[in-house]
Amino acid sequence: MPDTSPLSFARRDSRLGTRPEFPPPLDGEASDSHLIESELEELIGRLVNNLPERCRTVFLLNRQECLSSREIAEILSLSESTVRVQLKLAVDRIVAGVRKYYPDLKLISLLLLLFSGRL
Repeated sequence: MPDTSPLSFARRDSRLGTRPEFPPPLDGEASDSHLIESELEELIGRLVNNLPERCRTVFLLNRQECLSSREIAEILSLSESTVRVQLKLAVDRIVAGVRKYYPDLKLISLLLLLFSGRL
């Protein structure tokens, strides 16, 4: 049975079953880049784990299982609108939590990280 813990979503690509690696950093940036990547993954895992239960469940079904809003709505007996609102709340809370610790991180970089399947 696959690992469905909140941290597992930060360690694998749900479509491939493995977590693709980030491109290798330039020479002197190797240790800093790896440390930031690890810290960011851990932080996002904690933020996801701290989401309210329904919000976390919807987010993880979308990210880990690659389910659409319609599929999640059917599984959880919710409206599609509620699912979309819960997904937005999850992303907003995760972005806000990351911004607290990494205020200079570009929003587009964070969104690409969240939605590219790299976590």
